[in-house]
Amino acid sequence: MSIGYGGLGEPLTYQASAEFQYAHNLMGDFSINFLSSVSSGNGFDSSALDVYINGVDHHYAFATLADAQAFFNNQTLDYGVIGGGVSDVYMQYSLTSDPLGDGFAFNYGLDYSPLASPAPEAGKGMLGSILLVLLGAASRLRHAAARG
Repeated sequence: MSIGYGGLGEPLTYQASAEFQYAHNLMGDFSINFLSSVSSGNGFDSSALDVYINGVDHHYAFATLADAQAFFNNQTLDYGVIGGGVSDVYMQYSLTSDPLGDGFAFNYGLDYSPLASPAPEAGKGMLGSILLVLLGAASRLRHAAARG
């Protein structure tokens, strides 16, 4: 996600946004992985990131370029468990910069890890059931042989 300055003479605020919607049938852990940041120029005034997950706002504000760079470099934000169904993730980033600033960008990845394990494949479940039946039969035969 990136923003570049295109004004002349006065500080301006620019916004960039991204929206994701995905369907999932399991509860899972949701996180955003910030991988790196890039800035150019030295006119950074301030910036803010809002992450809305199913309508809940998570707000992050940065008063200095160093704060923004530290936040967006190699950090994971874990938002915890999200229930099954359709999830909406909306990110809005704003940058206020003066004429000396060229822009700011960051790279990120979204990660959703299901908490429940998927159902076993039909063939594997059947094989497990057959194995349990055979073990039970062998146990009965040993008990019967020991008694008589």
